[in-house]
Amino acid sequence: MVATFITVLMLVGFCTGASQMPGAEAMMMGSKDFFEPFFKVAFFLSIAPWMYMLFLSQGAETQPITMAGLRSNIEDKKMYYYSAGVIAASLGGGFFILQPFFPPQWSFIGSVLCAAIVVDLLRMSYCRFQFRRTPEGLGEWFREVMMKAVKRWDEQWYAICCEIPFAMMVFYMKAGAYGSFRLFSNEIVRMSPQWLASLAKVEMFKIPSESEQSMLARYMHAEVMTTKRIKWMLLEACALGSYGGVEEASRLSGKLFVAFHHQHESLGFSLLKVLDSLSQKDLGRIEIKDIDLEILQTYGEVVKLLIEESMGRREIDSAAIMAVLRLFEDKLRVVLQREVPSDLYTLLLPLEEIAFMLEKRQYRSMPGMEAVDGELNRLLSFYGQTR
Repeated sequence: MVATFITVLMLVGFCTGASQMPGAEAMMMGSKDFFEPFFKVAFFLSIAPWMYMLFLSQGAETQPITMAGLRSNIEDKKMYYYSAGVIAASLGGGFFILQPFFPPQWSFIGSVLCAAIVVDLLRMSYCRFQFRRTPEGLGEWFREVMMKAVKRWDEQWYAICCEIPFAMMVFYMKAGAYGSFRLFSNEIVRMSPQWLASLAKVEMFKIPSESEQSMLARYMHAEVMTTKRIKWMLLEACALGSYGGVEEASRLSGKLFVAFHHQHESLGFSLLKVLDSLSQKDLGRIEIKDIDLEILQTYGEVVKLLIEESMGRREIDSAAIMAVLRLFEDKLRVVLQREVPSDLYTLLLPLEEIAFMLEKRQYRSMPGMEAVDGELNRLLSFYGQTR
């Protein structure tokens, strides 16, 4: 409320020195000619956010970012509060300026203060409108949608929860907006527990006579659908020749693996295996060695995430970490069978980073760390010999 604060300071100075200002009385009486049309216009400007949306939606019915931004603003409660505030301040200002019962000084002060509030609220509504179109704002809207999806188990909310986020990320990728791509994927990862819960609770193609599915079966279905869309994102990135898209999609796949794995120890592995299957397909303009390097780096990041997550429980998830390390070794073996790379150290760098991480005292003291440490030493010593 910058304009309101500055106006209050100015009014305090005006009130203390009005008696010594020549022409102050005439200025206050003449202000009615300005404030009366101002508040009439401001009253109708309360619908400005919806006018922005009207122009925004023209000819953009198939643009996922635009339509998501439109939905985001339509369902934003703050926009309604701002519009109601503009209406109230406009009516209040009109009341002050038109009532003959107030002294000219008080009428002027009330009108100026209401005008400042109107300006601040219009500025805030415009900034809010723009924010809800950013990746962070769309993430905020998406979180609100998920809360509704838990209550309304139908196909409409399934489409919003499962289809729209990936379509938006592909759109960012095609536009080359990798910063927005990463920001939005970070929002998805941050809300992944609620997001996965909403996906698991939405029922699709349910036959009334069927028995209720277990929650594990629902999460398995959500994992399958998520894996398909991650694969779609990766293939789109390869077709575009977008290494940044491959990097962000594989990074998202690894983080979603951790989110699924938290729900049950058997979940999430298809999200990692889809990365490995990518190198067996037509990679478009992306070189296979770049894909291999990105897959190995993702596996390494997943191991580090699993170790970090284990700190809260004070017991390392050695089974999951060993499984990911086996995937790392299988992939590394395939790469070495194809050709001996000139810089093997780059491929082994994720393992080196994990080993350096485990040298810290807080990690070495956790139960189950011995097996992980031993496996890391084996991989580094065996494959390091070929350097």
